[in-house]
Amino acid sequence: MDRSRSPCYVRLDELAKKIPGGYAMAKILYTTTYGSDDPTRATIPFVMALGAIEAGHEAAIALLGEGTFLMKDSIAEQIDGVGWPPLSELLSKVIKHKIPIYV
Repeated sequence: MDRSRSPCYVRLDELAKKIPGGYAMAKILYTTTYGSDDPTRATIPFVMALGAIEAGHEAAIALLGEGTFLMKDSIAEQIDGVGWPPLSELLSKVIKHKIPIYV
Protein backbone atom coordinates (compact mmCIF):
# COMPACT_ATOMS: atom_id res chain seq x y z
CA MET A 1 0.00 0.00 0.00
CA ASP A 2 1.38 3.38 -0.99
CA ARG A 3 0.58 5.61 1.98
CA SER A 4 1.92 8.70 0.22
CA ARG A 5 -1.28 8.79 -1.83
CA SER A 6 -3.44 9.11 1.27
CA PRO A 7 -4.82 12.62 1.96
CA CYS A 8 -3.79 12.09 5.61
CA TYR A 9 -0.16 11.33 4.79
CA VAL A 10 2.32 14.08 5.69
CA ARG A 11 6.09 13.71 5.73
CA LEU A 12 7.45 15.45 8.81
CA ASP A 13 10.54 16.69 6.97
CA GLU A 14 8.28 18.41 4.40
CA LEU A 15 6.09 19.83 7.15
CA ALA A 16 9.14 21.20 8.97
CA LYS A 17 10.09 23.21 5.88
CA LYS A 18 6.76 25.06 6.09
CA ILE A 19 7.09 25.94 9.78
CA PRO A 20 9.10 29.03 10.79
CA GLY A 21 12.35 27.77 12.27
CA GLY A 22 11.86 24.40 10.58
CA TYR A 23 10.68 22.55 13.68
CA ALA A 24 7.58 20.36 13.68
CA MET A 25 6.07 20.10 17.16
CA ALA A 26 3.72 17.24 18.01
CA LYS A 27 0.52 17.40 20.04
CA ILE A 28 0.26 14.19 22.04
CA LEU A 29 -2.60 12.84 24.18
CA TYR A 30 -1.63 10.21 26.74
CA THR A 31 -4.42 8.06 28.19
CA THR A 32 -4.88 5.54 30.95
CA THR A 33 -7.70 3.42 32.27
CA TYR A 34 -5.64 2.25 35.24
CA GLY A 35 -5.90 3.56 38.78
CA SER A 36 -4.98 2.11 42.14
CA ASP A 37 -5.48 -1.38 40.65
CA ASP A 38 -2.15 -1.00 38.78
CA PRO A 39 -0.08 1.92 40.12
CA THR A 40 2.78 1.44 37.65
CA ARG A 41 0.55 1.63 34.57
CA ALA A 42 -1.44 4.48 36.13
CA THR A 43 1.75 6.54 36.44
CA ILE A 44 3.03 6.07 32.88
CA PRO A 45 0.94 8.81 31.15
CA PHE A 46 2.19 11.40 33.63
CA VAL A 47 5.83 10.40 33.08
CA MET A 48 5.38 10.38 29.30
CA ALA A 49 3.60 13.74 29.20
CA LEU A 50 6.38 15.36 31.23
CA GLY A 51 8.96 13.86 28.88
CA ALA A 52 7.09 15.20 25.86
CA ILE A 53 6.96 18.70 27.36
CA GLU A 54 10.70 18.60 28.07
CA ALA A 55 11.28 17.59 24.43
CA GLY A 56 9.34 20.64 23.25
CA HIS A 57 6.04 19.01 22.34
CA GLU A 58 2.51 19.77 23.54
CA ALA A 59 1.00 17.10 25.76
CA ALA A 60 -2.28 16.36 27.50
CA ILE A 61 -3.52 13.52 29.69
CA ALA A 62 -6.92 11.80 29.50
CA LEU A 63 -8.07 9.68 32.42
CA LEU A 64 -10.72 7.06 31.68
CA GLY A 65 -12.52 4.48 33.82
CA GLU A 66 -10.51 3.67 36.94
CA GLY A 67 -8.00 6.35 35.95
CA THR A 68 -10.45 9.11 36.92
CA PHE A 69 -9.95 8.25 40.59
CA LEU A 70 -6.32 9.38 40.31
CA MET A 71 -7.55 12.96 40.68
CA LYS A 72 -8.65 12.33 44.26
CA ASP A 73 -5.92 13.50 46.62
CA SER A 74 -6.40 10.50 48.90
CA ILE A 75 -5.83 8.11 45.96
CA ALA A 76 -3.00 10.08 44.26
CA GLU A 77 -0.99 10.12 47.50
CA GLN A 78 -1.01 6.30 47.60
CA ILE A 79 0.06 5.70 43.98
CA ASP A 80 3.73 4.76 43.77
CA GLY A 81 4.51 2.87 40.56
CA VAL A 82 7.53 0.60 40.33
CA GLY A 83 10.49 2.50 38.86
CA TRP A 84 8.71 5.90 38.76
CA PRO A 85 8.44 8.81 41.17
CA PRO A 86 5.28 8.90 43.33
CA LEU A 87 2.20 10.16 41.49
CA SER A 88 1.80 13.09 43.89
CA GLU A 89 5.25 14.33 42.85
CA LEU A 90 4.47 13.86 39.15
CA LEU A 91 1.12 15.64 39.53
CA SER A 92 2.80 18.72 40.99
CA LYS A 93 5.14 18.83 37.97
CA VAL A 94 2.23 18.33 35.55
CA ILE A 95 0.39 21.23 37.19
CA LYS A 96 3.54 23.38 37.12
CA HIS A 97 3.87 22.78 33.35
CA LYS A 98 0.12 23.42 32.88
CA ILE A 99 -0.43 20.09 31.13
CA PRO A 100 -4.19 19.63 30.66
CA ILE A 101 -5.79 16.62 32.35
CA TYR A 102 -9.13 15.49 30.94
CA VAL A 103 -11.37 13.41 33.18
